[in-house]
Amino acid sequence: MPDDAPTGRPPGRPSGRVAWRSPQVLIPALAAVAAAVWALQASPPTVPAPPDLHLGGAEAESPAEREAVLYRVDGDLARPQVRTVPDASDPSVRAQAVVDALVAALLEEGDWPDALSAPRVFAFEHERVSVVAVELPAHDVRLDVAAERRIVASFERTLLEDGHDRVVFLRDGGAEGPWLGRLAVPSDLE
Repeated sequence: MPDDAPTGRPPGRPSGRVAWRSPQVLIPALAAVAAAVWALQASPPTVPAPPDLHLGGAEAESPAEREAVLYRVDGDLARPQVRTVPDASDPSVRAQAVVDALVAALLEEGDWPDALSAPRVFAFEHERVSVVAVELPAHDVRLDVAAERRIVASFERTLLEDGHDRVVFLRDGGAEGPWLGRLAVPSDLE
């Protein structure tokens, strides 16, 4: 067959063996192979097992505890007592635990009246000074001056030794000025 004989193909078109090598065929074929390999290698995401959330029981951990030194002040004498109190990262909760333990110790000694509930405590920092605000509840309990001084001195010494820089007493939401005689006056007489 001569070289110039018609082959049935338009001139400039490659033969059938060469057509698969064209970019129009090779790029989609390679993309299909890559997608198939990626699809076969991909796996569903692994989901971790849910955490074991059981409440209570004998194996439950007890909350963290710490030792606090409580001071019962009588005149110029301060008698320390070491008690275990719950520990917390919140300074208000830590201070409240110390005050609750101090009230319990004062109750045991007979220095805290049974009818008077424990005060609420708020701890905060003000200008790099750790402040504890002790809010006394409204009450109808009468205390003599010596008992009042013991209670106030015990609160101040215990909270100052617990790491606070200042103790402020509140009554009815306001700062309490001179203490002498104010704690002993029932709320309804003011």
